[in-house]
Amino acid sequence: LATWPPEKARTYLEALPGVGPKTAACVLLFDLAMPAFPADTHVSRLCRRIGWVSEKMSPGEIQSVMESALPQERYMGAHLNLIEHGRHVCKARTPLCGTCVIRHCCDFGRR
Repeated sequence: LATWPPEKARTYLEALPGVGPKTAACVLLFDLAMPAFPADTHVSRLCRRIGWVSEKMSPGEIQSVMESALPQERYMGAHLNLIEHGRHVCKARTPLCGTCVIRHCCDFGRR
């Protein structure tokens, strides 16, 4: 897989039983060093709250939006930073909007 073009590797991985867009993107990004932007729970929540994507978008759709919006060399850093922010600041049930450094540009935080 490491020698395949990224889209061919993604298609192959997603054809395996139980492998969806997020798992395929994680394998591509972290194991094969190929461009991919996994959209897990934290990434999806933040993208929706900030207002980058529609509330109704699926994680797979969010993944596509982020992959087209960011330069490939930023995928890993952005993914990891969004997860960190989602775990410690923009929590699912108790977001800490009062201490959030990006509140000024966040649709959810400005409510």
